[in-house]
Amino acid sequence: MIYAGPVYAEIMTDAKENPDRMSLVLDHFKAGAIERLLDHYIGRGDFSEFAGETFRSFFSDSFELDTQCFWSDDFLAEFQRRRGYDLSAYLPVIFVPERDSRDSVSDKGYTPCFDFPDGLGDRIRRDYEMTVADIFRENFLFGLKNWGEKHGLKSKVQCYGHAMDNLQSFGLAHIPETEQLAAGGSIDFMKLAGSAGLLYDRPIVTAESLVWGGQDYQVNPMKIKVASDRLFVSGVNQMIYHGFPYQQPDAAWPGSFHFHGLVGTFISRHDAIWPWLRTVNLAVARGQYLMQNGQTIVDVALFDRNLEHQFESGRAEELATGVLDGIDREDSVQSALVSQAHPPRTEWQIMAEDSRRLGNALMEAGYDYIHINEERLLQAALVEDGTLSVGKARLKILILPAVSHLTLTAATRIRELIDQGFPVLFCDLVPNTVPGYLKHKERSDELRSLLQNQRPTARKELATAMEQIGVRPGIQTDAPGLQHIHKKLGDLDLYLIRSRLPDSRMARVRLPVRDRKARWLDTWTGKVSYLAVENDEHGTTVELPLAPYGSAYVLLGSEPDLPAVNDHQSLSAVRASIKGKLITSLTDGWSMKFVSAVPDDAQPERFMSKITLGDWADRQDLKNSS
Repeated sequence: MIYAGPVYAEIMTDAKENPDRMSLVLDHFKAGAIERLLDHYIGRGDFSEFAGETFRSFFSDSFELDTQCFWSDDFLAEFQRRRGYDLSAYLPVIFVPERDSRDSVSDKGYTPCFDFPDGLGDRIRRDYEMTVADIFRENFLFGLKNWGEKHGLKSKVQCYGHAMDNLQSFGLAHIPETEQLAAGGSIDFMKLAGSAGLLYDRPIVTAESLVWGGQDYQVNPMKIKVASDRLFVSGVNQMIYHGFPYQQPDAAWPGSFHFHGLVGTFISRHDAIWPWLRTVNLAVARGQYLMQNGQTIVDVALFDRNLEHQFESGRAEELATGVLDGIDREDSVQSALVSQAHPPRTEWQIMAEDSRRLGNALMEAGYDYIHINEERLLQAALVEDGTLSVGKARLKILILPAVSHLTLTAATRIRELIDQGFPVLFCDLVPNTVPGYLKHKERSDELRSLLQNQRPTARKELATAMEQIGVRPGIQTDAPGLQHIHKKLGDLDLYLIRSRLPDSRMARVRLPVRDRKARWLDTWTGKVSYLAVENDEHGTTVELPLAPYGSAYVLLGSEPDLPAVNDHQSLSAVRASIKGKLITSLTDGWSMKFVSAVPDDAQPERFMSKITLGDWADRQDLKNSS
């Protein structure tokens, strides 16, 4: 058989000042290429006196490369060195038309031109994709990182778009960046960047935000608020408003944008919401300040084996297409990146969707979670309190989503953790095969031997199994649709709790910290309010009035440590001199529901209205309150 090897040299399709011009794209797989490019375009400008001060970082967008098959001059040699066998005899099976093409990013190819039976072709393609990921990471991502450090700049990188270990790649960026367009902006996808921030100790995690297809001029304060809440619970702590810098001030109303008609934020001085944007931005800035401080507390890790989290996504979550159900118009988005019907999907897409569903189920049960990859799992250490320490994360349990393959290296480490008493759950199935071609049968047999006494846990039983192990939810509530992130600020505990649903409700939420008082932090006004609490042996319970898609910042601690209240027209708490549970909650101004803590009280609950200011000691019904 005679065939031509794939060639990597295509034109750039973006960022051209003249649409008729064409230029060659950088060879991302060649050692030293990115450093020479940066030396030429940035270094020649002599920005050295501004590096690290005026200029914090340089940015690489997501990798929407335009080629039919990734390749390099030394690919065959690199493949043999890394995978242990000669790929040349199997080259036909690695070619999948449109798989790697940026032009088809939303309708990628999934069917190889040639294949081998019994999964052999898939295993060879997996080896090919692993090699692509390795070479790209070592020659391009390391190049960005090293060049930045040499010149006093940080690399800010969106590490997705083709086959790669997303977490490992994000970990090479000084500032991991995600976006709200790829994968429909699903929380599980955005958690990849947030997870890398914890695993690799990257304190700032950014997002290309407020970016949707087919939503020209429809951004409003509610959407900005919901977008920021979704990002913050994903572990992102800095928003970048997409498209805002690229404006033409002299353009007629409603303005002209570089990304007009495809994707964009469409916020400008021409926008109807411009007079209120300062208020919105202050709310976002206060939220970012809170999210950039303290230590994120998360107990659960999902083991990530995916090499590609696909760009396209159905409208499975609120704001996935820039539309809020129950508030916005009915939507019929035709964006290329958000489709209602998927084409035939690869193993990677199925894995990504399964991970998203599993993550959403965990959040619905009150848990927060991060992703963890093989590299950081191997580097993690068990500490005296039984948690698994890696980067800034302290984990209490590892869950493997329902994926049939697992490397021997990862399986050996997981076996060690199990033998040391660390909780590991296999969702729905226990892996029974290894990825890759070389010695597949022998290595798969060894894998099954390592995990032979493990049993899967059905997905619907995961939350119950976790509680039985002793891993409690981060929040406990009967209210559906709540998501959260927990930050430790010294002796204080900060919770951002958000609703993904379009209804108003009073949500009663128990937080697993005991003997605390609470403040409500209003990021829209900067006010600090009292928040009624109920303490028991299980934790601290608060009641949160949540608007549609609402959220609350709740700060818990002892009274001397909490910030002073500057909003006295707020929810408050009144307590009896007798030690006990919460006995009063001020509601509706100066009306009050009284719940007595006195044993055998003849009237344990009563409602009083029109309470006047004065000395409550003069009132028989309030003299034991304070």
